[in-house]
Amino acid sequence: GVSKQVLSPGDGVTFPVSGTSTVNVLYNGTFLDGTVFDASVLHGNTPFSVVIGAMRVIPCWDVGVPTMSLGEVAELYCKSEWAYGASGSPPLIPPNTDLNFWVSLVSIN
Repeated sequence: GVSKQVLSPGDGVTFPVSGTSTVNVLYNGTFLDGTVFDASVLHGNTPFSVVIGAMRVIPCWDVGVPTMSLGEVAELYCKSEWAYGASGSPPLIPPNTDLNFWVSLVSIN
């Protein structure tokens, strides 16, 4: 349900701890056709901050982001059930929609 393609490696040493680490990421969320539905650039290019692995974001992020090391840039492919599932996230994301996220792990606290 979740796959990751590393676009630019991180330090290979510093990884977030699922459930306790707060990560700051820049991101770009797209439908499979490339249409952007959300991006940090739309929010003043301010990194998004969240405790990862604590069910505060979609499961794809809770699984994928902890595999990223500090400074890594990756694309996460999220099958629908690992994204917003059967309910979607109206009005932007229809039900049962697979998504891609470009994610840059800026910092870990």
